Amino acid sequence: MDKTKVLTTDGSPVIVKLDKLQLEQVQQYKYPGSIVEAQRIAATADITNRIGQATTVFGTLPWCFWRKILLYGAESWTLLQSDLKKPEVFQMRCLRRILSISIRDKVRNETIRKWCCDQPTISDEIQKRRMRWLGHICLEAKEKALDKQQWKVTTHNVVNGIVAPTAAYWPRGQPPPSVP
Repeated sequence: MDKTKVLTTDGSPVIVKLDKLQLEQVQQYKYPGSIVEAQRIAATADITNRIGQATTVFGTLPWCFWRKILLYGAESWTLLQSDLKKPEVFQMRCLRRILSISIRDKVRNETIRKWCCDQPTISDEIQKRRMRWLGHICLEAKEKALDKQQWKVTTHNVVNGIVAPTAAYWPRGQPPPSVP
């Protein structure tokens, strides 16, 4: 029971018992790398956590995974303008370090992005991920609707005797169709 906690989305106190033990109520917890909070308005804590994890990885694998770790779950973030600046600053710090360019060299961010194979800004990347996620959700909803509609047509045709039942479907309580 040490790992089982209770969190409400509005932060109101609640008593939950499991096997006569009262579970601890928390205001936030970490769930597969993301921070889930009660009364969450923005993703500030999650962004700060992601930057910390990406910093750790960047120190060991500078060319590889820091960007993926930074943007994990970004399509679901509620971003404030101040929150958006933090990952942008982190990205530029990483790109400058990769290119060995100091902030004192006064090289513009657009130039650095261009030198790094036209790296998109973090806000552009988040927008792209959100659009991809939305497309995935819409496609899944469309496929489910088609499957449901196709199932209705198939069952209607079988029940009304328009087509013979197949091995995959036959009316309940009836023996499976015989193969001619």
